[in-house]
Amino acid sequence: MNIDLATVLFQIVNFLLVVWLLNRFLFRPVMKNMALREEAIQAKLAKAAAELKEAEKKSALAGKKLGDFEKARAEMIDEAVTKMQKEEEENIQRFKGEMVERREAFRRELESERLKMSDDVKASVGRAFLSTLRKAFFLFGGGKLESSLLDNFISIAKSGKMGGAAELARRAATAPVYIESSFAIAPAKRSALKKILRAKRIEFRISRDILCGLRVVCGDLTLSFSLDDYMDDLAVKITGETNV
Repeated sequence: MNIDLATVLFQIVNFLLVVWLLNRFLFRPVMKNMALREEAIQAKLAKAAAELKEAEKKSALAGKKLGDFEKARAEMIDEAVTKMQKEEEENIQRFKGEMVERREAFRRELESERLKMSDDVKASVGRAFLSTLRKAFFLFGGGKLESSLLDNFISIAKSGKMGGAAELARRAATAPVYIESSFAIAPAKRSALKKILRAKRIEFRISRDILCGLRVVCGDLTLSFSLDDYMDDLAVKITGETNV
């Protein structure tokens, strides 16, 4: 079998030329395009991964914000409920306070009316009683009521049976004594009173708030001898009150 060397060499050259041409114009561009395409795919995958990570981050942030919002909403609701309860309690306390004030004002008004009525009763009954006593003393006693009351006071003071007389004597040694009466006291009676009380200084005054009688005042000590005391008891019996 004869082998033509020239033909073999030509075939080899043709084969290598075909391989070079294929590699130069086919395989290399195809591989380059495949590499570029793979890079593009990898870039898109990386971008997608980054976007997914960013989306997950935003989702977590949105979840946190939603949680914060729910927490803030719950706190606002609790605060509103607490504020409403506090305002309700304050309104209740204010209403109770107003009711107490109104009740106290009503009580004071009733007390004022009661005292006024008691004073009116005392004054009217006292005037009637005084008028009756004047007539009785004029008809049967032969003297004036004021003079008789004064004589009775002097008699009791002399006997030492007057309540508070010892304390009055002790205070009168250093403090002034004021004798207030509903009528003018004659000079002779004044001398008798000065002698009995043995005060360092005595002043006599007319007082219109005394109902037929007199009272002796020395500092915060007061000795009363008048129809006022009897009228107080009478007003208590008439009005039914114990603190007139």
